[in-house]
Parts: sequence; C-alpha cells; structure tokens
Amino acid sequence: MKTADPSLALAVLTALEQVGDERAVPYIEPLASGIRKWKAEDQIREAASACLDIVRDRKPPPTIDLLRPAYWDLLPAQSLLRSTSSVDIKESELLVRPIELA
Repeated sequence: MKTADPSLALAVLTALEQVGDERAVPYIEPLASGIRKWKAEDQIREAASACLDIVRDRKPPPTIDLLRPAYWDLLPAQSLLRSTSSVDIKESELLVRPIELA
C-alpha cells in the first residue's frame, strides 16, 4: 500500500480479511512486520497480523472438473448427440458426431 492514510489502510485490511487470498500475503507482510511507518502504527500492525493469519488459513476455492458419467462405455454412440429437429440428409453431414472409441 502506498498511502499515508491509516484509515484507508485499515479499511483495505478489513476487506482483505473478507475476500483476500494468498496473492495478498506479500502486501500484508510488510504491514504486519512494521516495516512501514504509520501514524497509527500499532493499530495497523495488529490489524495486518490478524488479516495475515486469516488470509493464510483461507483455503483456495475448489477447482471445477467436468466429469463424464461412470457408465460412459455403456452409452450408445447415437445417444450422445442428437438433433433437436429432423434434418435433411444433406445438412446432417454438417452436424457434430461423437467419435468411435476403440
């Protein structure tokens, strides 16, 4: 943080407690260690230390994986992709088709 306003620093630390993640740690550590001199140094150092503990303990959000059904091999290939309406034979060549798995 490159501001001399301690109230802004406290507001940012409060927000980081709510939504911060591991990317915020390098910016919070100097405040928690007291490297930066502030008017309200003790108050900011305490808030930064508390914020740092919360941010470090926060688990990253789970990754979302697209899963295929467990019975994948039992599904007939024709059931994977279907047209929503009947199509002329000439146009059906443009449709996406499932690949044949060996």
